[in-house]
Parts: sequence; structure tokens; C-alpha cells
Amino acid sequence: MKTIQYTAIPWVIAAMFACSGQALGVDAPTISGLVEVEVNRAKDFAGDKSGAVALATVELAFDVKINDAVTANALLLHEDGENFVLDQGTITLETGTIPGRFVAGRFFVPFGAFESNLISDPLTLELGETQEAAIQWGMEAGGFYGSVYAFNGDTSENGDDGVFEYGANLGYTTDNLTVGIGYISSIGESNTLTDHLVTTALAEYVAGAAAHAVCNLGPVTAIGEYITALDRFAPGELDSGSILGAEPNAYNLEIDYTFDMKGAESTVALAYQGTEEALGLGLPESRILLGLGMGIYENTRLSFEYARDADYDTDVGGTGENGSNFTAQLAVSF
Repeated sequence: MKTIQYTAIPWVIAAMFACSGQALGVDAPTISGLVEVEVNRAKDFAGDKSGAVALATVELAFDVKINDAVTANALLLHEDGENFVLDQGTITLETGTIPGRFVAGRFFVPFGAFESNLISDPLTLELGETQEAAIQWGMEAGGFYGSVYAFNGDTSENGDDGVFEYGANLGYTTDNLTVGIGYISSIGESNTLTDHLVTTALAEYVAGAAAHAVCNLGPVTAIGEYITALDRFAPGELDSGSILGAEPNAYNLEIDYTFDMKGAESTVALAYQGTEEALGLGLPESRILLGLGMGIYENTRLSFEYARDADYDTDVGGTGENGSNFTAQLAVSF
């Protein structure tokens, strides 16, 4: 009974949003969402096999236009084995007085692009994705885009917990090409790094850099991305198998081919990904992926993916072994 009641909470919230919007004289919220169910079969580096059927993801997003200048957004997220959480919440201001757009709230800061047509998150995302309560200002003009942002994360520098971290990104996009670069003053604030740091009291912040390119040539899409720390963490702050301290990085190289399969848009994707000095993050040294996704009904997609991982060598603390993972996913967006 408790599970049924709790599952209903997001829909109750949606009804409250709609009623409150009408009472305040603003537009009713736009509600969108995503449901993903996955079947998985895997073998880890120790040779142990496992399998599962999982409700991998449920997302509910609420967007409310208060007026021409103000928009509010909230995103509820459920992932396998976890309860619904308020994953993101933002207020966006576009006054027109000052060029650009101001965003405040909790969101993923624009460090990294993480483009992919595969089921699995790319290793660049595993290393660099950073979600914080932050403020951000950005602009778009003539194909160029960029932003600056600031936040106070979970780590401290030299005992000072009041130092704000910050970052910026800049890019250019056309119909066929998108390129971009990014900088963050503390890559240790990424979701994965924060979870794996031995201590959040850092000797000093380690900055990070990101670069990506996406090129569309007819049915072919090529994706390249690189995320890296710009210095080493102090010895003992992050396990790397090196007495010098870790300087992790990750890359993703992917090529996709989109075609028509009996009236359904389908995509074949092949990717090669890798990391360096990321042993302490639980990431493989390299990963090869092959995937196929096809639209089977409106807003409904069936995808398959095979991934083969290679662990770090034994001389740096890895196993030197290979692992594999096969996933089938049924996804519906609305």
C-alpha cells in the first residue's frame, strides 16, 4: 500500500501545479516525461554473471510560464532502486533589459556535452557531469553560445568552505556542426568524483577542461568528446594507483548511422571510450559499444546495446580482465 501511495505522489503534484497555476492566473504547466524499462545481462571483471529486469528511469518535468520574462521548472526523477526525488528545480529570467538568460536553482552546469545515441552514459559523463545549486548567465547570437556560472559545492579548499567554484563554456553551432569547450574551477565537484574522493577537504581545487564536436553528414553523425582534470589531486585524495595523485580524464569517440527500417527511424551506433587514472572512480580503462535503436511506435523506442569493458592492469591495482554487458531497453517519452 505504501508503494502505491508513494508512486501516486508525482501525479498529485502535477494536479497541484495545474490548479495553483489557474488560481494565480498563469498558464497551466507543460508536463513531459520519460519511462525506461531495461533487461540486463552482465559479466564483471571477476567473471561473475548477473541479470535483472528494472524500471530504470521515470522522469516527470513541469514547466510553468509565469509571464513573458519568467519560467519555472521542476523535474522529478526515479531511478532503479530509489524513490522519487526532486532532481532539478530552476527559475529562468529573460527580461530583455540585459541581453541573455539568467538561470538560478539546482541543475546540471554546462560542463561537457555528453552526446550519445547509445543506452549507456558515455564515460565522459561518468567523469564530468556536475549537478549543483547554482546561478548561471548565458547568451546565444549568430550561432555562437556561451555561459558563465557559479556555485558552492561539497568540497572545501585548504579548509575554507566559503570559496565559490565557477565555470564557463563557449561554442558554435550550425545545421551540420557543433563544437564547444568548457572550464570548471573544481572538477572534484562532479557527481562521480565527489562520491569517490577520500576526503572533501582538498588541499586545493583541481580545475577541469572539456571539449566536444558533433558533425552531421546526412545519415552519419560523428561525435567526439574529451574531459580532463588540469592538474593532479594531492596524494591520498583520490585513488589512482599512483603515488603522485590522480589526474583523471575520459574520452568518447562515436559514429552513428540513421536509416529507415520499414518506416521506423533506426540508428546503429558504434563507440570507443576510455579513461586514464580513473581506477579509483570504478571506471574501466576502455569500453567498446555497439547499439541499435528503432522507433516502433510514436514516442516509443526499442534499443539494444552490447558493451565490452577492459579493466586497468594489475600493476596499478586493476584486474587486467574484461567484462561485458548486454542491455535491451524499451523507452516511452511524452
